[in-house]
Amino acid sequence: MRSFVFRYFSFRPEQYQAMGEYLNDMAEQGYQLRWCKGLFAAFQKKKTPYLRYVIDPYALSSILRFRHFPKSRMQEYMENGWYAVSRSRGCYIFCTDDPEVEVPFLEEGLEMQVQKTCRNGSFILFVLLFLLFLKCILTPAVLYTMLLSNFYLLLGGFACFLVGYHLINWLILLSSASGRNKREKMCFRYLIHAAAWFLFLITAILTEAKGQDGMLFYMMLPIGIVMAGTIAMFLFTKESADAKTNNRRLVPIIIAIGALLLITIPFSAQKLQVKAAVSSENNQTDLLSQKQELPVLHLSDFSDITEAETSVREYKSVLGRNLLYTEKADDRFVFTNYSEMKNTFLADQIFQYLYIQVPRDYQSDFQLCTYNGYDYYALKEKNIYLMQKDNQVVFCVLPEDASVESVFTLLEENSF
Repeated sequence: MRSFVFRYFSFRPEQYQAMGEYLNDMAEQGYQLRWCKGLFAAFQKKKTPYLRYVIDPYALSSILRFRHFPKSRMQEYMENGWYAVSRSRGCYIFCTDDPEVEVPFLEEGLEMQVQKTCRNGSFILFVLLFLLFLKCILTPAVLYTMLLSNFYLLLGGFACFLVGYHLINWLILLSSASGRNKREKMCFRYLIHAAAWFLFLITAILTEAKGQDGMLFYMMLPIGIVMAGTIAMFLFTKESADAKTNNRRLVPIIIAIGALLLITIPFSAQKLQVKAAVSSENNQTDLLSQKQELPVLHLSDFSDITEAETSVREYKSVLGRNLLYTEKADDRFVFTNYSEMKNTFLADQIFQYLYIQVPRDYQSDFQLCTYNGYDYYALKEKNIYLMQKDNQVVFCVLPEDASVESVFTLLEENSF
């Protein structure tokens, strides 16, 4: 018989009776609960011949309690020979080693009250997340940012997952309330939920660190410290005799982890900021070295100016690419916002944002114009033009003496 074991431990709050049965079965096998966190629990050999558990979900009997367990109720357990050992999904886990102690009486209908609380909670989260997601995709500025950033695309995808997860969870609990759902010993959809969080975190880190030397190390440093601290806590408390000894051993480890995080998080953030700035500068240098090949407008296209102050910024995602290019020389100026998306639908969203935002910025209204069969929009008094062809969108600000005909000529040369 091993002295320490880990087990998958994931019960829905309304399954508190099944949770208690599981813990008592483990006690009969010679194990007592050491701790339970998230989806897992740790058990060690029993220190006493008799051990019994009871689970109280009273803190979840109403959504208005916000998982608050009354002190008077806790005191009542303690006075009757029960002591709290842990908490799982808001349910309090009590234990006793006295075989003479009576099992506490829990209110009739408590399981249905807890199920109702969880069902209402999932429905509220579903509605809030759905409205937030809907607001984001219906706001052109937010959608514009999402389409051109892998990180925000990933965040949007995860938001969709959470919306679907809470909807399904609500439907399952609704089905359970009507008696159509078969009761299960453990809830494996919590495992899916936790796995999705983990995959999102890792994918986000890898996405941000991709192609940037050293960034992965600084991103993973705080996570590594937490993982190392967790292992240390397990090793130092593995053989402790009681909760008091366990807590005494944990305090210095927790303090050390906190101190290390206070040092490493600002350090990593500062290093990431520096590396991001260097990466952005290197990317801009590479782009400027090939500026004549970029699908943008240059001052030399309209005059004999060959030397100009230039700047370029690039945004890329799996859905498309965006270039912001500027040239200045004396009193002449040209700006190009060029987007090339994976398909016409995505390009439509980019166009829609610019069509709304540009008139706001310049306090003027677009005029619909036509050139060689192509429709485009113009703020003629400011020499500003917006046009779309298939999956490409161009917004440009031209020098005063430049004409839109020259823009189309240049765009044709760039396969617009």
